[in-house]
Amino acid sequence: MSMIMVGAMMGMFMIPIANMATTTAKSRSVLQARILYESEIDRLRRLWSIDQQNFDAIMPHNDKCEFNRDVDLNSGFESHGYTTDGEGFNAHVTCYFGTEYAGGEDVVLAYPASDKNPGQYQDLNLDGFEDTTGLPTHYDQCYAGWKGDGFKYTSCDIGTTYVIPMYQPMYNAMDPADLANARAK
Repeated sequence: MSMIMVGAMMGMFMIPIANMATTTAKSRSVLQARILYESEIDRLRRLWSIDQQNFDAIMPHNDKCEFNRDVDLNSGFESHGYTTDGEGFNAHVTCYFGTEYAGGEDVVLAYPASDKNPGQYQDLNLDGFEDTTGLPTHYDQCYAGWKGDGFKYTSCDIGTTYVIPMYQPMYNAMDPADLANARAK
């Protein structure tokens, strides 16, 4: 009799524990799919901010993600296509982990502010810092000090190789004589 009681007690505890393990595995798969999706979207945003040329040819970084280039509108996913429009680039990304997925909806990668509002950035004093925000306009190697508080004219020339891409149009639009004078400092 005591063995039957022990067996019944074990059964009472094992069923909820097994259900909890199944639920935990499912939520872990959902979390993994979501992490893959978020990292793919972050990567796309970074790439979009650098260069928008031939953006629809970029392949997914992770083999568990796919870019739905030819979205079946009968699949239940509403999509505006994997292409550019007046707002930016419509990316349609889905990431899978096991049987779970994340994404499957359009994400608009907005055009950088400098493309929407040309001339928004300015460095009129040519000190290597954007005048409105005070942010550096060149990569780290062009600045001195641990805070990057001084432009190193010995390492970099204003408006040349090490310009952050979103600031390049600003320097391209400047008078070459002004840039040459700034480089002579």
